[in-house]
Amino acid sequence: MAPMYSSGIDIFSSSGQVGKIENLPEKFNNTTFNTIFYGSGKGIHSTTPFKGILLKDLLLKSYPLNRENLKSGILCIAGKDGYRCAVSYSELFNRNDQQEFMVMKTAKKEDGGLFRIFAASDFFSDRAIKSVSEIHLDIIK
Repeated sequence: MAPMYSSGIDIFSSSGQVGKIENLPEKFNNTTFNTIFYGSGKGIHSTTPFKGILLKDLLLKSYPLNRENLKSGILCIAGKDGYRCAVSYSELFNRNDQQEFMVMKTAKKEDGGLFRIFAASDFFSDRAIKSVSEIHLDIIK
């Protein structure tokens, strides 16, 4: 897919679409992770710091913090090209190691944009998603 680009992120729960992200709110604090980015069969991608906002802060309005979500919630984050990653609700919202999931915004029409996910807790880039187009929350029974 070239160029690969998604103009926004559709947010879903089991009841259907609950939101859409087309811009990052300015009220959230920007975060910087200084890290080395490895993976996808390419070795070291970069040593450039990652800057963005925490994914949990962006999603809290759509996916409230409650017992059921913490106990049984799982999120699927999908890129425009179909690449996906899974993360438990607790892993995303209940961290205490400062190794959060981050959302970064790219320049308009940049290949791999408009939004990207960076998982600071992962050594390899397996759950880094470009051109994020959807996020789904399901409760596992």
